[in-house]
Amino acid sequence: MRRILKYAALMVISLNGFIPLGPPLAQSSIRRSQSQLQTIELTELCVIGTGVQGEDDFFAKPVSLGVVGDSILVLDSKPGGHVRFSVYGLDGIPLGTIGGIGGGPGEYRQPWALAIDDKNDRIFLREAAGGKIHVYSRAGLFIEVLRLPVGGLLAINKPSIQVSDDGSLFFLRFEYKITEGSHPRFIRQPFYYILDQDGSVTDTLRVPAPTEDRYQLVANSRSTGGSRIGRVPFAPTYHWAITSSGALAHGYSDEFLIMVESSTGEINTIHRDISPIAIDSKERAWYREFELLSLRVGQDDWKWNGPSVPRTKPFFQAIYPCKNVQIWVLREGQGQLIEGSNSNVLPTSEIADNPIWESIWTFEVFDEMTGRLLGIVNTPEGFSEFPAPFINSELFICAVEDESGAQVVKAYELHFPDSGGG
Repeated sequence: MRRILKYAALMVISLNGFIPLGPPLAQSSIRRSQSQLQTIELTELCVIGTGVQGEDDFFAKPVSLGVVGDSILVLDSKPGGHVRFSVYGLDGIPLGTIGGIGGGPGEYRQPWALAIDDKNDRIFLREAAGGKIHVYSRAGLFIEVLRLPVGGLLAINKPSIQVSDDGSLFFLRFEYKITEGSHPRFIRQPFYYILDQDGSVTDTLRVPAPTEDRYQLVANSRSTGGSRIGRVPFAPTYHWAITSSGALAHGYSDEFLIMVESSTGEINTIHRDISPIAIDSKERAWYREFELLSLRVGQDDWKWNGPSVPRTKPFFQAIYPCKNVQIWVLREGQGQLIEGSNSNVLPTSEIADNPIWESIWTFEVFDEMTGRLLGIVNTPEGFSEFPAPFINSELFICAVEDESGAQVVKAYELHFPDSGGG
């Protein structure tokens, strides 16, 4: 679904800054080839975790990352199992843990997301179920528990709790419904509760996501009576993020157009005039077959009931907030056949077959206030989209997977081309 721009005060952010929306811009004024973009370099600072199961610093499932001062926070929380909220130095040396499993003060059951309030020196930890938020000092000392009279399912690969520069707390929820008809569709509508320092709801922010997803695939299970929900591979998707200034950055990835809506109502857009990346026909066939097998679990005669797999990749795959008023946009490059793989072999199972295609992922980094394209970041080898990376003006911290699928956390220092680091 394509958005219709109908705002009277709409501005366009070109690669050179804000330009009032008016007559069509000359293509040369907004086009810049990938080869001309400056690179923001990453220098590895440390590796946290060994990736070896059974050792003390093995991560079962890192779900949230953060930085307080010179300390790195890693929330490792595998549902029904291992839970640990750990603190490390920038050299990767363990410094301790925060809280613990239980029901007492400062203890948690199944935490899922952390957020840092730099203005008021506080750490927030959200439980996976319900509206419970634990509050700690920068030193990791328990302060209080905030409780919202709501639950809400959590978003995968999206911070479900965030703090803006002014100390406002954003708490993500979803409303869910299923459409009627012969081919029902599962719809989720995201919105945020905005909380003050006392945990009181001061406002709500509804994310203008499309009300229907035409690329959704649904298979009804005969054994359980439920439904399996899938999606057409490589289909464009609606993405959004709360920036450090409290603005909502959002867009549909069928084009490189991201709207940035401030809390005061000012609306700007980030736009790039670039060509889409073509998908190899064999890569398309592999992922189509994999999705088909996944949806045939419980309904072995299920037939494809959605659009065909696109021939080009979405213009972007995610929007990430940064702690220094930047917007990081994740993009997927050309697919490459993994060495030793046979491109003519299709998957035979929805579980056992590992993908035989891989892509190079990059970030394009924009200044939120001026719209200037600061450069591109080549993601580390094995970069994992989940958990969402932590990014500020100096650091990039992310999870990285090895060949066995085990995750470690790596911290990098950022070197911007204009200033050499900030």
